[in-house]
Amino acid sequence: MLVLTLSSASLILGLHWGHAGSMGDGSVAPTYAAMRGLGWLRSFGRLSYEIYLSHMFVVFGIVALFRSAGGDLRSGFWWYLPVLLLCWLLGAAIARGFSEPCDRALRRRWLPGRGETGAFELQRLPGDSPAS
Repeated sequence: MLVLTLSSASLILGLHWGHAGSMGDGSVAPTYAAMRGLGWLRSFGRLSYEIYLSHMFVVFGIVALFRSAGGDLRSGFWWYLPVLLLCWLLGAAIARGFSEPCDRALRRRWLPGRGETGAFELQRLPGDSPAS
């Protein structure tokens, strides 16, 4: 129960700190600044889909290695950190070698107005004023 309470408190604080900016019209814009030392965690978020799709290859390999080494279940938790690192490395390799090139190619072909980043480029219509 304590873990659930602390997790909820962390979520509420994080959302509160993220909504610190005001838009001037009474609404609040999120201003999510990158917190120091948490880049590794953000990278897990960016690579989450690739890690999700490929993590079992690492898990099956490490389990086979654990069994062949005659590993004891009482010390099995020591294998967890290398598994996390290997899952991240495999996810990063898949993202760099497959997902990101496919994403760029699809955006160039199907969304020519959005450019490489996926952000819309502003296009003015005849009669639009620059202030609108």
